[in-house]
Amino acid sequence: MKKHDLNTVAKIEQAISKKYGPETIVNPKSGWTKQKELVYLEQIKTQHKKELRRREDTEKIQKDGFFISKKLLTKDEDRVCPACFEYSFYFKDDLYMNKYDCCWKCYMHFVVQTIQNIVATKGYDGALDEEGKPVKIGLKREVDNVVTDSRLVDGFKVRFQGDKMILSYSSECTIKNVQQPNFEGMVDQKIADIVSFIQKEYRGAAGGNLRLTKEGETDILVQKMSNFRTWYQTSSIYKIGGAQGVLEEDNPADLNESIKNWIKAAKK
Repeated sequence: MKKHDLNTVAKIEQAISKKYGPETIVNPKSGWTKQKELVYLEQIKTQHKKELRRREDTEKIQKDGFFISKKLLTKDEDRVCPACFEYSFYFKDDLYMNKYDCCWKCYMHFVVQTIQNIVATKGYDGALDEEGKPVKIGLKREVDNVVTDSRLVDGFKVRFQGDKMILSYSSECTIKNVQQPNFEGMVDQKIADIVSFIQKEYRGAAGGNLRLTKEGETDILVQKMSNFRTWYQTSSIYKIGGAQGVLEEDNPADLNESIKNWIKAAKK
């Protein structure tokens, strides 16, 4: 570049600086550092990833003679439960499909069947564990020597209503024990021992924890057998942890609302 050209450039730079400020004629390299270079490269990578996601979202796939968004098609396939092969309109199923590879209903059926299997195989009188030893639950019937030790008859069973487990316990008892002030506390302790037993066996059978939350008070019905003995029955309700909704037929209003939410999400 000739000398007079440099003078011309200098005059132009002075005019620009005077009109727009001195920062307009600063060489960009003068303030560039290695740290800024790393930030710049990271921004390029982030922008590239966003561009790839945008292309995936807008990519169309021909299916049955129509061009359908690839993202929508993937969502549709992911909403089919691999266990029951039913299509789900409920967003709560997303959590269970990601964590347990099945929908909420299939997860609940698995929990219910596991608990029922525990009660059926280890909850009866005289049940043995894997080592051939008597199963210890904490019931009154469990004595060391059935010949010499006093043995009372008691037992329990479970049934289910939606995401609730109803535990029933029955036992014989003397009238004197019923009249004691801590009778209800003794009954609650027996029920707590049964719940702990179910949770322990579930952890060994399913490899996960079973959370049972008691709802309300325990109902106790005492019936007189003689002037000395009585027979009482209890009923306690426990909510199965991690479960929402009911296992019976879904509410039509809730189903319609779920379908609307699904359509809104599909349009995004």
